Amino acid sequence: MLQYSGGASGGSSSSTAASGLVAYIRSLPPKPDNTLRLFSRKDYWTVAGDDALFVAMEYYKTKAVVRHLGGDASSPDAIPHVSLSRGMFQDTVRDLLMNRRLKVEVHARRSGKWALTDTASPGNLKCFEDLVFKAAGASAEAGEASTTAGASAIVAVKVTSGPAGSAILAAAAVDIAARRLRLAEMPENDQFTNFEALLIQTGASEVILPANLPPQTSKRLLGIAQAAGVLATTKSASSFSANSIEQDVRRLTGLDADKPLAELDARAAASALGALLKYLELLDDPSLYGKYKLSALNLAEYMRLDAAALAALHLFETGPGASSASTGGGSLFSLLNRCKTPQGSRKLHQWIKQPLLDIVKINRRLDLVALFVDAVAVRTSLHSELLKTVPDLFRLASKFLKSRASLEDMVRLYQVAAKLPAIVETLNSWTGPGAELLASAFAVPLAEVATDLKPFQQLVESTIDLARADAHDFVILRSVDAQLDKLATARDALIARIEAIHGDVNARLAAKAKAKSSAAFVKLEVNDQHGYYMRIARSKEKILRGDARYTTLETRKDGLSASYRTTVKAYAAQQAEIEAKVLGIGATYTAVFEDLNDIVASLDVLVALAEASLSAPIPYIRPTLVPHGTAGLSLIDSRHPCLEAMPDIQFIPNNVELGPPGDKRLLLMTGPNMGGKSTYIRQVGVIVLMAQIGCFVPASSATIPLVDCILARVGAGDSQLRGVSTFMAEMLETASILATASPASLIIIDELGRGTSTYDGYGLAYAIAEHIAKDLGSLCLFATHFHELTQLESLLPRAVTNVHVTAHTADDALTLLYKVRPGPCDRSFGIHVARLAHFPPRVINMAKRKAEALEDFDSMAAGLESGDLPAPKRAKNLSADIVAAGEAAIKDFLAAAKTQLAGTVQLDDALAAELSDADRSALSPLIAKLRNSSNPYVVSLLDSFAVQS
Repeated sequence: MLQYSGGASGGSSSSTAASGLVAYIRSLPPKPDNTLRLFSRKDYWTVAGDDALFVAMEYYKTKAVVRHLGGDASSPDAIPHVSLSRGMFQDTVRDLLMNRRLKVEVHARRSGKWALTDTASPGNLKCFEDLVFKAAGASAEAGEASTTAGASAIVAVKVTSGPAGSAILAAAAVDIAARRLRLAEMPENDQFTNFEALLIQTGASEVILPANLPPQTSKRLLGIAQAAGVLATTKSASSFSANSIEQDVRRLTGLDADKPLAELDARAAASALGALLKYLELLDDPSLYGKYKLSALNLAEYMRLDAAALAALHLFETGPGASSASTGGGSLFSLLNRCKTPQGSRKLHQWIKQPLLDIVKINRRLDLVALFVDAVAVRTSLHSELLKTVPDLFRLASKFLKSRASLEDMVRLYQVAAKLPAIVETLNSWTGPGAELLASAFAVPLAEVATDLKPFQQLVESTIDLARADAHDFVILRSVDAQLDKLATARDALIARIEAIHGDVNARLAAKAKAKSSAAFVKLEVNDQHGYYMRIARSKEKILRGDARYTTLETRKDGLSASYRTTVKAYAAQQAEIEAKVLGIGATYTAVFEDLNDIVASLDVLVALAEASLSAPIPYIRPTLVPHGTAGLSLIDSRHPCLEAMPDIQFIPNNVELGPPGDKRLLLMTGPNMGGKSTYIRQVGVIVLMAQIGCFVPASSATIPLVDCILARVGAGDSQLRGVSTFMAEMLETASILATASPASLIIIDELGRGTSTYDGYGLAYAIAEHIAKDLGSLCLFATHFHELTQLESLLPRAVTNVHVTAHTADDALTLLYKVRPGPCDRSFGIHVARLAHFPPRVINMAKRKAEALEDFDSMAAGLESGDLPAPKRAKNLSADIVAAGEAAIKDFLAAAKTQLAGTVQLDDALAAELSDADRSALSPLIAKLRNSSNPYVVSLLDSFAVQS
């Protein structure tokens, strides 16, 4: 709830507190654009200045909530501000960190002075971890940002010089969720494609860069990070220090001094890790010591995806996958996310960003998905009953690790452990094909975890009152400790005496008032301040006047209630001591629950993929994965999974055939706008990715060679937020593709060359397509509006194949059929599409005349070079004699014009540019003679060039 006036709102109050805040705000240095400041004011929070206007418009959707500090709105010194309630504060901070990828600062009064108290960034959520996970743990359907909270990593990179002036990318990544430290050094190219792959594969939410990078390098890295939806933070070069890195890593990993740390031999990467440890302040938390693992970071382990591919394939709702370039219909993640647990949703998010390159691992996932498709009873039981009861074990384990757990958390873990036998029994009930795989993947590991957790269950059963826990009252069993039992007995006796006195008082008062019932006289209540007390209505207070047996709370400090409070306090202290011991023992099972978390997450994802495969409008089928080079890409009746799931959509399936290396690897696609070209090429990319994460695919048959990366150049939207024009964005993304692609890559290019002139665009598109076909040999789907590109098939018949999307025209009406057929499109449908878009008739007619004139001009120019003049379209029905006479008249005109202009201007220039006044005057008699011609062929040709209104 917003507070608009008075001291609580902080509106334009001149109170001491408000004045102090105004002075503090004015004393603060300018903040970065990617940071939002909040000021804690006990029960609510304030944002000021530009942040206030941002919050007003982005979250309240109105400026009416804006008030002013230090004066009224007309005062030049007034500071605009907006107040946020606790709930609004939590929602805003969560959105800023998880969706908008911004930093947050919270300032509060400490010992009478304002100071910065909390900071957070997408990669460093420490101060707001509980707030973020509050939404994350609620449900797997809580939204992408919430369910994937905590799953991302933070990375740091520095660029060093390698042999012969080459660049080396030194990188370190800290995965807080998995508690992993990873390092790598790798060669880098001018396009920094390894940097982009690093951000996407690790799921980075933030990247730390050194401040001393060369300006061009810094600009390029910042642009890539922004395109990938990753917050970039710059730190001083001195932060990138490896001086104490070995000691720090040994503390976090718990490795003894005699154990080698070979990963730290990469000193530049080790210094990047040093910057991360300092930024995250991991060494300030002793509870993390011995909890991390150190390993090498290997980008070759998974398929590479660039940021453009994430956007083009619309893999996610947030980040680059939410690009407007997507085809619509929701993201792939939202389509496949049938997970019942938050950890399952995070695992699916990770799998989509990390498609596998190992066919054995892919087929193992596919085997399990196929099993769950067939095992209806097992799948239904897991998906509808068992998995949805499992909480976010990662979050709960983290609370134990950081000594923030409660008895309620112990009980929740106990309930999970108690469910494991039922899950194991359900898995073991399947005796059909793949039963052994199911047992080894899940049943056996879960049974082992259940055995490991038996002592934990016994601990909970012997120390926590589970009967009261069912009523959400979490306490230690009184029988655990003699002193606790004694205090509990004393407490219960006091309560019994107090209740007896309450009954006696009511009876006495009822008798005194001669009332038939004593129920309405005095109520017995209890609170933390007074303990037990009796409350009487003011209207009946006169009954007590003069009665010495009754005393108001203000006049007595002893009595049963005081004894009760003393006993309860002693009981709480004794229980807290025992509770701390119980929680400490429970914390020793953190590693077991983390293992269980990973097993449950994988099980949840595979069951979800089976559910998604079966619930599609047409059930998905299992793809056949083959090694690169052994077969081509073949998709029969392929469909776009997101679009076909949209309501009221009847999706038209299409086949895709791309050959093995050296044979028809580039598919050149033409056809009308809105005809389905973009959907077709994107659905191929989505299907390949789905197959390599181990999911069934939307087709009736699919043979897919292993792809090492999916690279995309799709759409012509401006990148003005990055300070990059449409054409520059095209060129940067295309250069990155050409630097990264291999024969095993899949390239998706849609409408390249629209960001510059037609001739430059066509030239670049032609050269790039030819380079991909002749030199790279990658699988490539190339949709284009340049129909002239289709001649590549005749020039490179073994490498290029033409296809087109079909359309039907009749009476100037266009019907899009969305079917892909072999061969190039034989005509342009731009004007028909403009008519579908309801352009004004005058514009449509002018466009038709101009298009005909340009086509005739191109045709005549080609004829001039060959010596033949093509017949204009309007002259098709003329007799051969008339056409021959007309062609002779035109040739006579051209010959005379050439003679007249000899030594002044070349004929080619005369056709391509405006004539000077002198040249035009010299040609006037010849032009007038031609215009006065009565030959229908000549008249038709000249009319086709006429400009009409």
